[in-house]
Amino acid sequence: MCVFGQAGIPCATTDATGAYTLMGVPVAEGAIEFTGPSRFPSLFWGEGPMEDQVLNYNLLSTLAAAVLAVSLGEEIDDSLGHLALAASDGDSALVSGVTFTMTPSSGAIGYLTPEGIDPKLTETTQVGFAGWLNVDVGEVEITASHATLTCVPGPGALVGATPDALRIDVTAAYLGSTFPFVCT
Repeated sequence: MCVFGQAGIPCATTDATGAYTLMGVPVAEGAIEFTGPSRFPSLFWGEGPMEDQVLNYNLLSTLAAAVLAVSLGEEIDDSLGHLALAASDGDSALVSGVTFTMTPSSGAIGYLTPEGIDPKLTETTQVGFAGWLNVDVGEVEITASHATLTCVPGPGALVGATPDALRIDVTAAYLGSTFPFVCT
């Protein structure tokens, strides 16, 4: 993994537990780039002291990305970007019943269920995850809503124009993600 766009900072390789150390990372907003054999290139966006973040980041395999595309009736377009989002209760449990909205709207969305991706759903199931394929490149803002909970960007996420929105820079040929929304 590397600090995206920072060629002067040496990259790191995770150990058997997924732990890594990046030295000399600026305290600012940016992305950690995750790559690996047979893995879809991914960017994890956040702000703050990136070297102090603990990320147990599971890379999406290129096969899983292809299956996701087929389930959404899409083909992966490397000139566009892709997003993955989740909502948690602030601890480690994912939250069901969350609807994600992207502004400006772009791409094909699918929600993850225990049986796989369902493009007809409009909110998370107990799996608590949503993803978009083929999103226009550039900055987007994402909000999360729930019928009884208030959802805000998680600690370390890049906050958008309002405190309830997160911002992410969609980058061509990458799957972008960030700290999950927290719904309480």
